[in-house]
Order: sequence, then C-alpha cells, then structure tokens
Amino acid sequence: MGDERYVRQPDLIIDGEDLGCGELLLRLARPLREQPPGALVRLIATDPAAPTDLPAWCRLGGHRYLGAGREPDDRPSFDIVLAPLRAPIRA
Repeated sequence: MGDERYVRQPDLIIDGEDLGCGELLLRLARPLREQPPGALVRLIATDPAAPTDLPAWCRLGGHRYLGAGREPDDRPSFDIVLAPLRAPIRA
C-alpha cells in the first residue's frame, strides 16, 4: 500500500483544512462525484481522527486507500483511488 501515491500525481487535491471528518466528508461529496472512477484524490486533513476515519470511509465506499504522507508544508495528506463501481458518495 502506498506505492501509487508516489508514482502518480493526484487528479484532484482537496484541502480539508482543520475540518472534522464529518464536515470534511460533506466538503468532499460534490468534488468526488465529479471525478471519474479510478481518479486519484489527495485529501489534506489535519483532524487528528483523519488517519482512522478516512480508511474506514474508504472501506465503506469501496475506494482504495493508498496511505498517508506529508505535504511540503508538513500537513498530513491521504491518497484515495475512487472505486470503479461505486455507490453514490454520501457524507
């Protein structure tokens, strides 16, 4: 897990700032619906629960969680590949 994070540039980067995961998922809903299946999305999220909540959210939606990393400004980021046959994205 995580190799693709460094081989491929994200198709979309979303800065979740310091939003909690509930608010972050609401912010993600529309932009993710507009992405094609297989798109690589990088989420920047400083919420301390994000490392636990985002992988769980990916499992629920069938998305592939690639792992976490750091942005150049040292904020945490998380890469996700959107599921090819996914259910509608809900917050």
